[in-house]
Amino acid sequence: MKKLLYIVLFLAISLFAKAELDLNIYTDTKDGIRVQFSVSEDYVEGIFPGNVKVSIINNLGDTVFSKDYIISEKDYKPVQASYDNFTGIELSLPEESIQKSKGTSSGTIFIDFSGAAGSAKGDSYIYGLPQMSKEELTEASTSEYAKVAVPISITSEGLPGLRISITRHGEYTDYDYQATKKTRVDIVVENTGASKISFSLYGSSLVDTAGKQHPYSYKTPTSAIDVFPGEKKDAFVLFDEAGTPSKLYLGEEIIFDLDKKTASTVAELSEAKYHEEAKLVNFAKQIKGKIEAKVERYGMTEIDGKDVLRFDISISNIGTSPIYYQSEAALVTSAGISIKPLIIYKSNFPNAFEDGDVQPGVSRKGALFFEIDAASAKELVLDSGQELSGGTLKIDDAEQIAGTKNYWFRFQLDGSRPKQEEEKKGGFPALEWDLIGVAGLLITVVSIVFGWWASKKHRHHTVTYIDKMDDIYHKYNNQQGVCLEQMTTLKKELEQDFKKGKIDEQDFQLVFQKIEDYIGRLSGK
Repeated sequence: MKKLLYIVLFLAISLFAKAELDLNIYTDTKDGIRVQFSVSEDYVEGIFPGNVKVSIINNLGDTVFSKDYIISEKDYKPVQASYDNFTGIELSLPEESIQKSKGTSSGTIFIDFSGAAGSAKGDSYIYGLPQMSKEELTEASTSEYAKVAVPISITSEGLPGLRISITRHGEYTDYDYQATKKTRVDIVVENTGASKISFSLYGSSLVDTAGKQHPYSYKTPTSAIDVFPGEKKDAFVLFDEAGTPSKLYLGEEIIFDLDKKTASTVAELSEAKYHEEAKLVNFAKQIKGKIEAKVERYGMTEIDGKDVLRFDISISNIGTSPIYYQSEAALVTSAGISIKPLIIYKSNFPNAFEDGDVQPGVSRKGALFFEIDAASAKELVLDSGQELSGGTLKIDDAEQIAGTKNYWFRFQLDGSRPKQEEEKKGGFPALEWDLIGVAGLLITVVSIVFGWWASKKHRHHTVTYIDKMDDIYHKYNNQQGVCLEQMTTLKKELEQDFKKGKIDEQDFQLVFQKIEDYIGRLSGK
């Protein structure tokens, strides 16, 4: 019986020694991190000395602190806590003993206590962890990227005065509130021309080997790279989410095929497709006053993902004084509707027709683009421009326009030669047609003249808005608040002009979207 009593007592002691103790944890930031915890007071006398392991894991999963302590019974004493007074253990963790976190100041502290009489585990959320500065975060991201980046060498020289190469790519971790995985592509931009060039990265996109498209990230350090003649600049562009690049669309102008190790500009691809399908035409050249107009070829091509009809035209000054030519063209459809050409800038498409003065004996050549299929196009109509008495004519000056000679060139797309037109003041052609033909002509001419006037006014507003938004961004992009305010004001002005009919819907959408893109970029969206 006595032996059985000893066995029961031994089992009871063993059970007591393995008891699961209650653990309460309190933390605050006082000269670093202060940790306070208590165990059930019923077992105090029997559990010390004890071993305590303290560890802290931040919200990104990184262990930023870990240390083992030995606690004696004398360490278990009254503690002044921010919540309440209690009897327990207090440990002080100096800030310099805690590893800096990448982009977060929060985490979880874990307490693992074991003593002679029992053990206990607990955790508590914690704030105020030391974290890296912006510069340290950038250095950490760059260092990690350098370890995984894949070297590559592809160069494009398709843009006038620019040589652009991609040199490596890889996964890039953006430590901003959380560790966000992105794709980074390093580039070198070299100015081979004679004047300063600004190359825009905005609008870039990336297609990975799985066929998924990754958009341009607003975390890219700069959206525009200014390069002076003979200068090289290193830069990089970020794309949302991680992925292995297959094709890189850089700045909406250059396409790098990483699989084939080739580079082409959008204009070069468009040009290649155009020359495959374009028709060489034998339209008779037309001469009106000092101007000789020709259409050399036309055909379908692609720009910005759109199928468009392109015309290569030539305007020559066969007189002895300068002329100003503005391509106020119109394309008449088989349904009798007049449409205006797309606005294509030479900076993006070197072959685009550019308005301007034409000196005697000089030809101005270029391409016009219309968003229409070839089967629906019936007739190309060109305004001859204005004869100048000296200097450049102010196109918006109605009196000067009314006082100058203005002609029209008409090219039938079936190859037939139009009847000869005579010169007439004010820009209206006089044709020897029957009444039905005259009536149809008047309707067409009125439509074209109105379209010319509206297009001229609308285009003026469109270019003005684009210039304004670019000026605002480049002037204030380092002052986010001011830049956002200026862009918002410009957007309101645009909306008012649209309501007043000063800008048409197509150009309104173009400018509105560009302003929204700038605002999104500034807001980090």
